[in-house]
Amino acid sequence: MYLEPEIEERLIASNGKRIAFFSVSLAVNIPTLIIAISNINQFNNNPPFTIVCPDSEVTQFEVAFANLKNVRIESENLFLAFDEFCDIAANVSIIDGLSLKSIARLSWYYQQVLKIAFLFRSHTPSVNLVMWDADTIPLDHIEFFDGNGAVLYGSKVEFHRPYFATLNSLFGCLPESYLAFTIQFFACSYIESLYLLKKLRNACAPFECENEPRWVARAILSNVISTHKTLEGALFSEQELVGIASLMYRPRSQIVLRYLRGGFKGLLSERQAKIVRLMGFRHISYENLGQISGRRQPWFALVAYITKEFIRQRMFYSPLWHK
Repeated sequence: MYLEPEIEERLIASNGKRIAFFSVSLAVNIPTLIIAISNINQFNNNPPFTIVCPDSEVTQFEVAFANLKNVRIESENLFLAFDEFCDIAANVSIIDGLSLKSIARLSWYYQQVLKIAFLFRSHTPSVNLVMWDADTIPLDHIEFFDGNGAVLYGSKVEFHRPYFATLNSLFGCLPESYLAFTIQFFACSYIESLYLLKKLRNACAPFECENEPRWVARAILSNVISTHKTLEGALFSEQELVGIASLMYRPRSQIVLRYLRGGFKGLLSERQAKIVRLMGFRHISYENLGQISGRRQPWFALVAYITKEFIRQRMFYSPLWHK
C-alpha cells in the first residue's frame, strides 16, 4: 500500500449523504485497484465500492478482493452484454458502416456506457456516487462533495476538442468557460444525475420497452455518429459528460486538480509515491500497466517527469480553456 493516511470519518459527505464508489475494470487492472481501494478505504472510512467487470472475470475479481469486505463485484452483463452493445452500434452506424477502426474502438465506448448506466441505475436521494478509473491510485484525500453537490475539479492541460463537439451537439450548448473534466474520476449527486438523465432524454428519447442501458448506448453512439460521422478515434468522454452537465445544472468555479497520468517506466515505490504527493499531485494513473508491471520506476526518470509536470500543470494556459 502506498500510503498510511489517518483514517477519517468520510463515509458521510458534508451534505449528510453517503458516498459510494464504483469502477468498470478488466482483470489487468486488479493490482492497481487493490491499492486504489485500500487508499480510498483509509481516506473515506471504507465506503461501498462496486467493480463492474466482464462476466468471464467475475470469479477472478471475487478472489482478488475477498479480503476487502466493502467491495462488491458485478458482471457487466447485468447492465448490457458487449454483444448487445455491438448490435446497437451496428444499427446506429449506417453512415460509418462500422469500419475496422470503429470496431476496434467499440470496447472503449462500451466501458463509458457501462459507467453512465451504473450511475443511472444506482442513484438514490441518500447516496452520492463517485466513478473512479480502475488504472488510477489516489495519493491524498479528495473532497468529492460539499453541501450543494459535487465539487467540480478540472485539468488545465487536457482539452480534447472532439469531446466537446459531441457534447455541444448533445446538449445544444456548452457553458461559456470551463476546464476539462478529464481527471480520472467523476462525482455526481442524485439531483445532478437527474438533470443529466433529463438532458439525455431530451436529446434522444427512449424507445417504448427499451431498457435504460440499451437506451444510454443508443443515445451516446447515435450522437457521436451524428456529430462526427464515424466512431473512429476518441470522440466521447463520460467524465466530460457528467462534469459539463453538473456545471450547467449549477454554475460554479472548478478547482484545478494536478495528477500524473501515464509517463511511467515502472511502478512507484512507497517513498516515490510520497514524494509525488508532497509535490501536490493528487493521484497517479498507470495507463500502461501491462508494459511496466514488474518494473520499478527509475529515480532519475521520475524526477524529470515530476519536474516537467510540476511546471506544465502550473504555468500552462490552454487557449481552449474558454470557448
